[in-house]
Amino acid sequence: MALTYDADQGATGQLALYIDGALVDEGAAAAKNVDPTVYVGGFGGSNAWRGNLDDVRVYGHALTAEQIAALHSQGENVIVSQETTLGDTWQCRVTPFSASAAGVTEVSNTLTIQEQSLCGNGSIDTGEDCDDSGESATCDADCTFVVCGDGMRNLTAGEECDDGNTVGGDGCSATCTTEGVCGDARERGAAVHCDRGVVRV
Repeated sequence: MALTYDADQGATGQLALYIDGALVDEGAAAAKNVDPTVYVGGFGGSNAWRGNLDDVRVYGHALTAEQIAALHSQGENVIVSQETTLGDTWQCRVTPFSASAAGVTEVSNTLTIQEQSLCGNGSIDTGEDCDDSGESATCDADCTFVVCGDGMRNLTAGEECDDGNTVGGDGCSATCTTEGVCGDARERGAAVHCDRGVVRV
């Protein structure tokens, strides 16, 4: 179960109740709440809850519906896209508490929200060497520069083959042309004096 109070919504703030990650009820609060006191399992020191409370959390802001659904289905270590903005820097800070004291705050590495790379959109995004909206004489279809031996055959750049290496004698030469095919009307090396494109059996 989750209950949110957003003081910035309306004149008195907005309350929303969620069960199993789904919104079940919402409405305006009776009055704007500025009292920082929070009671868990009771009200004003009375009306004590009869039962157990597990994994109780209090946030300094109202969670969104997407955040609450993600907490229910995926746990607490998920950031949903609705709470991020391009250029944001996120960091986790955890402070352990006991009944009488607070421990040392541990700080995580930072995470910066960057634009998603979209190969083929004609714009060079983060992580791309190039982007010509497809294969070109200088750019492969995966938005990397044309390099013979990278395993990405680029016909526009004149590559007949690309077997992922620049070693000749394996059917694909060091310059990404096919090699050693008798009858293709191409002379190759001293071992082949002529090739008229005719193979006689």
